[in-house]
Amino acid sequence: MIPSEIVGLHQWVCADTNKKPINPRNGRLASPTDKRTWGTYEQAVSFRDNSKGFLPHIGFVLCKEDPYCIIDLDTPKDAEQEARHGKI
Repeated sequence: MIPSEIVGLHQWVCADTNKKPINPRNGRLASPTDKRTWGTYEQAVSFRDNSKGFLPHIGFVLCKEDPYCIIDLDTPKDAEQEARHGKI
């Protein structure tokens, strides 16, 4: 369910269970403000898939030049959160 418009952008990272961003090209820490530490969607998916479960997430890095607004809703923990998510 990822929009094709952002799949083609070089703004992707992997993340561990603590959501620490990881550079998908070399496995080092990525920075949300340093584009040199990001990769393509394909690189992020491949690196995640080859990590044997140690990097369960991939993420898109927003930067100030982007015309996007992204709302990240985690899995609701209770009925109140689920209702709020439904409104969004």
